Amino acid sequence: MCTARAAGGWGVHEADCCDCNAGDPVSATRTHMYKPGSGGAYDCYYDCEAVTCPTPAPSPAPTLATTTTKPPEVTGDPHVTNLDGVRFNLIRTGTHKLLRLPREKVSGDGLPPLLQVLGRVEEERDCADAYVKELFISGTWLQRSGSLTFRTAGNETRSEGAIQLKVNGSNASVDELWSDSRLAGIIEEVVLPRAPKSKADEKKIHRFNFLTVRLRFPAAALTVKWLRRAVPGSSVNHVNLMVSGLPKSKTMDIGGILGHDDHTLAVTPTNDCVRADANLISPSTPGSRGLITSGAHSDSDTDWLSATYENIGIDI
Repeated sequence: MCTARAAGGWGVHEADCCDCNAGDPVSATRTHMYKPGSGGAYDCYYDCEAVTCPTPAPSPAPTLATTTTKPPEVTGDPHVTNLDGVRFNLIRTGTHKLLRLPREKVSGDGLPPLLQVLGRVEEERDCADAYVKELFISGTWLQRSGSLTFRTAGNETRSEGAIQLKVNGSNASVDELWSDSRLAGIIEEVVLPRAPKSKADEKKIHRFNFLTVRLRFPAAALTVKWLRRAVPGSSVNHVNLMVSGLPKSKTMDIGGILGHDDHTLAVTPTNDCVRADANLISPSTPGSRGLITSGAHSDSDTDWLSATYENIGIDI
């Protein structure tokens, strides 16, 4: 059984940091990984151990799926769907608490979060075109390495500051992020996609992903993408965040505006930047609730527990 995998569209065997030449899974390491089968090394594994698999029980008769639930997401500039399925536009500039495990109680329990993701929203023009430009990731799951800061700037993939990385407050290159021993077991993949061979149609909106970083935590997986969004006449760099593997247990509530925290402020423009087309969400809308209180037992505070949050997609 292997618990770590590395993948790359152009082949792990061409990377400078590692190869896929291990003779068997058990002897595989992060430097010399194991590649099953033959052909190009697109998926290689390490951190493996031998296990004895029990005889599987007979498979039950297949059943037909009746519904498909679209995962919560944030898309565009940015349009948000939280864990309750409530949709709103994140139009307020500044820093927002996107995700917190577990959700913070209003009374405060004095304990730091296991994982917290803050996102900074900035505008490219006065009172228009808001984008998430920076993510600040912290929590006790990062106690060994310290916090991570992922940021972008400019409007081209090679603009100054297009890729900005910090570990515990210190600047890091892409190679240094991947090889940082303090992040062993957390950094799952770092990919620098190749530039497209053909030039995109300048008359259409298109996006180019110029860096992807995947992080794995005990009860969450984060995928951060650096994107250049181009529209006729202009372009901008911004970051995307995808989240999966969140806990299904009824013992942990999910906080942040992508969880169950109130998002009223996030959909309200700043005092000096009131937008005529702001789509404000009523605080009474399901999912627009305040922080948990120690005595909260009403149905409106607990109905989320019946939902499944194993795979949550957040695309900013």
